[in-house]
Amino acid sequence: MDHEDKSGDSRGSFLPTLSVKRPVAVGVIFSALLVLGALAYLRIPIQLVPSGYELPFLYVGIPTLPSNPKDLEEKVAVPTEDMLSTVRHVEQLRTRVGESQTSFMMNFEDGTDMVEAYNEVQDRLERVRPSLPEDVERTFIWKYDPNDSPIFWFGVSLDGASERRAEEYFQLLTDRVVRPIERLDGVSRVEMWGARKKLVFIEIDNDLTNAAGLATYELIQQLRRSHFSTSAGYLETGRGRDAVRVMARFEDLEELRQMPVGNGYRLEDVASVRLDFEDSDSINRINGKDAVLFDIFKEADANTIDVTNSITKLLHEQMENDPELKNFEFHEFQNQGELILESINNLKQTAVFGGAFAFVILLVFLRRMRLTLMVMIAIPVSLLVTLIVMYFTGFTLNLLTMMGLMLSVGMVVDNSIVVVENIQRLRQAGESPRQAAIHGTAEVALALVVATSTTVVVFLPMILMSGSESLSFYLGKIGYPVCISLVASLFVSLIFVPVTSLYLGGRTNKKDAPSWGMMGLENLYRFVLRWVLSHRLDTAFLVLAISATVAIPFARLKKTDELETRLNDVQIRFDVPASMSFDEIDGHLREVEATVEAMKGEMGIESYLSRTNGRRHRLEVFLGEDENGEVVDREKVVAALKEKLPTRPGVKNQIGWSHKSRGGGASDSSVTLKLSGPDSKRLAELSEEVVRRIELIPEVVSVEADLEEDLIDELHLELDRGVAQRHGLSAALVGGVVDYSLRGRRLGEIELGGRDFEMRAVGAKAASKSLSELLSVRVSGSDAGSQLGRLTSARIEKGFGSIHRENRTTVLDIKVNTHQEDLEALSTTIDGVLDGLELPRGYELGKGDRFRQMKESEGDQQFALILAIVFVFLLMGVLFESALVPVSIVFSIPFAFLGVYWALYLTDTALDIMAGVGLVILVGVVVNNAIVLVDTITQLRSSMPLAEAVVEGATRRLRPVLMTALTTIFGLIPMAIGGAGIVGIPYAPLGRTVIGGLVASTLLTLVVVPYFYLLLELAKSSAGGGLRRRLLPRLTRRSQVSVPPPSEGVQPS
Repeated sequence: MDHEDKSGDSRGSFLPTLSVKRPVAVGVIFSALLVLGALAYLRIPIQLVPSGYELPFLYVGIPTLPSNPKDLEEKVAVPTEDMLSTVRHVEQLRTRVGESQTSFMMNFEDGTDMVEAYNEVQDRLERVRPSLPEDVERTFIWKYDPNDSPIFWFGVSLDGASERRAEEYFQLLTDRVVRPIERLDGVSRVEMWGARKKLVFIEIDNDLTNAAGLATYELIQQLRRSHFSTSAGYLETGRGRDAVRVMARFEDLEELRQMPVGNGYRLEDVASVRLDFEDSDSINRINGKDAVLFDIFKEADANTIDVTNSITKLLHEQMENDPELKNFEFHEFQNQGELILESINNLKQTAVFGGAFAFVILLVFLRRMRLTLMVMIAIPVSLLVTLIVMYFTGFTLNLLTMMGLMLSVGMVVDNSIVVVENIQRLRQAGESPRQAAIHGTAEVALALVVATSTTVVVFLPMILMSGSESLSFYLGKIGYPVCISLVASLFVSLIFVPVTSLYLGGRTNKKDAPSWGMMGLENLYRFVLRWVLSHRLDTAFLVLAISATVAIPFARLKKTDELETRLNDVQIRFDVPASMSFDEIDGHLREVEATVEAMKGEMGIESYLSRTNGRRHRLEVFLGEDENGEVVDREKVVAALKEKLPTRPGVKNQIGWSHKSRGGGASDSSVTLKLSGPDSKRLAELSEEVVRRIELIPEVVSVEADLEEDLIDELHLELDRGVAQRHGLSAALVGGVVDYSLRGRRLGEIELGGRDFEMRAVGAKAASKSLSELLSVRVSGSDAGSQLGRLTSARIEKGFGSIHRENRTTVLDIKVNTHQEDLEALSTTIDGVLDGLELPRGYELGKGDRFRQMKESEGDQQFALILAIVFVFLLMGVLFESALVPVSIVFSIPFAFLGVYWALYLTDTALDIMAGVGLVILVGVVVNNAIVLVDTITQLRSSMPLAEAVVEGATRRLRPVLMTALTTIFGLIPMAIGGAGIVGIPYAPLGRTVIGGLVASTLLTLVVVPYFYLLLELAKSSAGGGLRRRLLPRLTRRSQVSVPPPSEGVQPS
């Protein structure tokens, strides 16, 4: 072996020497890792998304009986906002006032202690509670946890032959479906939707109360006071201290009917008491049949796949064969366990194909099966070690950690490639297998430690120093398995590969000599490198010209915040006029259902779900395989639906799909603008001009102001105070009578047959069906009273179905539906058309959350990129004990970005969140080859002139650089070209980003890094005017660096 080859032997010989001396111990450790890895794989918890991070927002809901949103704004929203605004660290407070609920979405600053925030919000709600209307019985706070999402969603539809509606089977479904599922291991709760509950209705006849001389309003108060149970303290007795409770509760309905109400009358004389289903204005149908829906939630530490398998088994083997449920059909809509299994299968498939591609690449270069297997062993060992560490540190196998494992497949062989290639080179040079194993590993040990460390350190700024805590958390979950697997691969290359080479390395023979193709490639590379080093000014211009080409894709690249999903469902949303009756809505929905039913076989529609609730109406179509057994593309289904759906005046059919598997809007590409100000009507007027301008944008499909959906007809009853006063009636009393006639009054709960039922006092049913009946309701006062129609005058006016507020200011959302995927370009276009728009004082027009989040996400990614580059630079400086070496290596990073932009542009891929993750990861990956190359050059400089060391060192590392780059690139090809993804989210953008960056950086690193290394070394050894003379050759002649041909004693690798 040549003298120069041993310069670095002592730097990293401890581990390879130990492994070569203790082969049995290494074999035992290897076997133990395989066993532990298999156990960890079988026992590691599996879930959809990682737990442990509390998103910085809380949802507060205050339900009320149906009421006018304007009144609820004044009586509920404003006082509650005033109180909630005193909570610390609130970044944004959004309020929505609906007909029966006022909700508040509180966004907090990153890093807020959400337990403390929850307690503060709870305290503020307790303070504001006395000032809220009396029908507000409860408030609730919801703290989001990804694992709070249902893991299983299914429905049961009622056979059309039944005369009853599915929603009337509440108790049967509770006993035969909900309770058995709740008893399964790992199930925390089951929520049932669409089944009407039974209530005890006390329907007061206004005429009978008037004839009995009773005031209806006072009768309701009497009912409230007559049914209660309360603690009354403690009593000291001979037995000790007993708790005292005053009981005044009705035991059954007959006792309730016999309650005295005054003037010798009982309740049954003036009211009917019945147990009946509550009225409903909602529709739940599956395939056109009445249905009930179920959401199933798991316990926090339960395995999602195990729980969903238990649920599926229970549904198919027990419930579908239950005689009590023979009239029902079961329909499964979402199963998180299946999604996770699909993701795991995608991971396995990607790993197998990626590993196969890597195997072929290695076999082509190494040309020996044994050597190839020595390298490939790094994949299973590294991944199993990663699973062991994840299992014992409490990690789960989820969407993000699986993505990290998938990224690792093509990267974990890099270290072993470099070691195996160097060991074989030394064996060809004449060293014994034992010496070659130790010296070959030790020579490259430092470079491998630095290369691995740079990839690992890239995740530090994302985990520790990102401006977004949520981004840090989720990217950290991706980075953790990547870091562990790379560290494991480093130890595999330093411990397992040396000792394995003694047994699998075989004898050195002619096959180990470089092939003619490789020798030709090395000779070509030498020629190019000599030209570059001898024509430095020309090379500088060429590098600048290549770099300038990035302007072409950069200007045309689509940028979006979308994380596209490919879950196979289509949603149809119906916007109907406020004047449309429930029966008319139902009729239109049935026409749509008939159209979808006719398309079932042709379009591969498995089932469809129709739902209406209040003023929200939609139909969701679930796709499978068509008549030919092929999965139909949902864009084709959307086009067919748009063509065939029935139309009705005033009804807008909006067809699309949501970003999420459940809920969301029906549009894939929509953004919002926010118009804010003090007066709702003025906002409505200003929105017309905004809508007109936005509609001028060619890429915009439609523009909808929330006003169009929220305007409803309101019946205003104006009280004649003079007439009311003559009858001894107060305005509050009249309002109370109208209120209970339409909405009723909650009176607590009564226990019947071991079950609790809500009691509700209501007026005559007819009063809520027509205006004439309502106006005939009698209001009693100090005299016989008068009919409501004689006390008030009625008129119809436009009102708001819901009111939106943000940071205590009324907001009107303007939704822009567009085909434009490039949000940045769309934002610029919107700014252009709105330029010059003048708004009154106190009114503002801003962009919605998607635009804001895109800017914040872009800023976070840029911040993480900069920190990653700085961390890589500092780490290399520490490990190499040099400032110039890291500078020459860092030059490989910008060329990676050049490849990324061209790759995304040529494949028509948007720069989305997945691609952004790939960009950050790329920083730590692309420098690896440059590190190995520069480390070899640095070692050779001790025995060679500078230029000769640069040429020889770069050429010597050409083959391992190509092997490591190509194995990673080909390992990611299945990810980049496939349509598969994790839980419906395609990971192709991430694969294309890393591949594009690696291709460009590898090609340019082989030329540019040696070039900059030479320049920096010349700059270091130059001073004063000598620097100019060496770096800037005169125009009349070129500076020449002596680049001698390779010495005869040096063999190409």
